[in-house]
Amino acid sequence: MLQEFLDKHGDYYVCRVDKKFRSRVNTIFRIEGDRSLEDKFIKEAEANKCVNTRGHPFNSGIRICMYNAMPVEGVKVLLAFMERFKNDNPVKGPTLYYFDLFGRGEPIRMALWKAGVKFEDKRVTGQAWADLKASGKLEFG
Repeated sequence: MLQEFLDKHGDYYVCRVDKKFRSRVNTIFRIEGDRSLEDKFIKEAEANKCVNTRGHPFNSGIRICMYNAMPVEGVKVLLAFMERFKNDNPVKGPTLYYFDLFGRGEPIRMALWKAGVKFEDKRVTGQAWADLKASGKLEFG
């Protein structure tokens, strides 16, 4: 049930483990669109009696363990929480700021498109670029 849910909502919850290697009792995934939401997910999950969901230090993110004969009802509670969390915490895709020309921005646009990532494409002119840099809005300069 959980694996099917993750596959259905792969635009939000991302499980990078190949289907043929997935465990029946341990599931790991990330909220790729905004990893800061993972801490919020973990705290809210605990408040909803879904405990110990923090990933392993070597494989961070969210880890769901279903040992000790986890009842189907428990999985249903988890899935209902995950659906609510997804709806209450939408993820905005990345924004690509670059000049309107074929340069380093174009391969990035192509890679995002090919990966199916929804992104905002902001093409800027020279003066707008200078203004953006001065504003501190650009994370890397």
